[in-house]
Amino acid sequence: MVLASLTWSNTVPGEFDWVIADTEFSEATDAIGYATGEVDPLNENANANVTARTNPSDWHTMTHIYEWEDRRMESILTPENLKTMCETEAVLATHENYPKICLLTKDVDNPRCTNMTMSFPLKFYGEGHDWTCPLLSSDEIVDTTETLINSLSTPLGMLMYGIHFDKGTVGRGYPVMVRSFVNFGAPLEGFTSEDDRINEQNGEFEKLVKPWEAEINDEYFKKPAPGFGGSVYMTPSVKNGLQVTYWGFDTQQLEFVRLVESDMLWSTFALLFVYIWMSVHTGSCILSSVGMLQIVCSLPIGCGIYKLLFGIPYFDTLQTLVIFLVLGVGADDVFVLADAWKQSEKTVSKADYINEVDYIHDRLFLAYSRTAQAVFNTSFTTAMAFVATAMSPIMPISTFGVYAAICIILNYLMVITVTPAAVVMVYKNMGCCFGVFCKKVPDDWSNGGAAIVKKEEMVSKDSVARRTCM
Repeated sequence: MVLASLTWSNTVPGEFDWVIADTEFSEATDAIGYATGEVDPLNENANANVTARTNPSDWHTMTHIYEWEDRRMESILTPENLKTMCETEAVLATHENYPKICLLTKDVDNPRCTNMTMSFPLKFYGEGHDWTCPLLSSDEIVDTTETLINSLSTPLGMLMYGIHFDKGTVGRGYPVMVRSFVNFGAPLEGFTSEDDRINEQNGEFEKLVKPWEAEINDEYFKKPAPGFGGSVYMTPSVKNGLQVTYWGFDTQQLEFVRLVESDMLWSTFALLFVYIWMSVHTGSCILSSVGMLQIVCSLPIGCGIYKLLFGIPYFDTLQTLVIFLVLGVGADDVFVLADAWKQSEKTVSKADYINEVDYIHDRLFLAYSRTAQAVFNTSFTTAMAFVATAMSPIMPISTFGVYAAICIILNYLMVITVTPAAVVMVYKNMGCCFGVFCKKVPDDWSNGGAAIVKKEEMVSKDSVARRTCM
């Protein structure tokens, strides 16, 4: 397990991980990419001398959507609402980290943050506004609104401004929902392009966006801290009767990490619950500890087989969810063996044996034979279900099926090797948790040779024959 744990690591997410490679669309996309690389002489060195953050990022932007909190059907463009929109985006524009991620001008001698040309409130305040956000007059707002909406009747106007308005704006003559964008610059300092060391560069963006995210949630919208397992985004962002929905790739990744960490805590509770229930059912903390150990061991060992033997490099969050499958199947397998061992006490009589070794051997043989067959049936059918999943053309789902099948098989092998030994050890030497597997009291067959001789004279031929066969 320790050696196999060295292979336990997530792979770098790829752009095409979830793409079905042999579809017509995928083949056409690849063809276009290859063709562009062959015929465009600028492609090879297009990013060779890119100045940091002088290109609008394809991934790293911040989107704000503004709408009435009560969903009323009237123009959202009022002086108060535009002031709120401006103040909301000012939290980002005036944040101390914004100059480190903003889109820079191409002036090499005097680089500075460009105007936010895609910011909706700046359509009214002016692109060079200083973010003081004063209250505008109604006449100014009406004139600018009419100009923008009238421009939507032309293809060029729709191309420039259509993305800011809800689809019914032209028909109504006013918007009830508007959208605004803030572009970040790429690549960051120290990177040659936006595709250079993607994970590392994304991490840098996230570090710079995270303080702003905390500020706008905690101080601006004054959202309460989420409870255990909750999310701050489950609480609507409302300011002065205006509901704001904001999203960016970086905030999405930050929230994704938080949710995964929260879910992993829930998985810890699942492990604890299964352990307690196994201890209650089997009556032995030692046996349940061995059962949990074999469940946990199957994951890194399975990862080693998955990566080294099967040669599958992809390993992501989806694969880690196998823990819940193995928990259920592994605990059930231990229950089957523990129950068979308890039942064997009624079937195998001590009176037929002259020593403890043969007695334990026959009980274990009976319990083991029943368990091995029953557990094999359930484990085999479960593993085959995941083998069928491995036939999926979607790569992450297919590899999940392979990994799950491996872990289920490994767990079965441990149940029929490690757990029987643990049962005997617990019966002979260990204490108990709930009064079932308790420390063993010496029986009369351990009192000396005379007792053994007397017992041996009473042994039935049938018992001898059965032990010899076994």
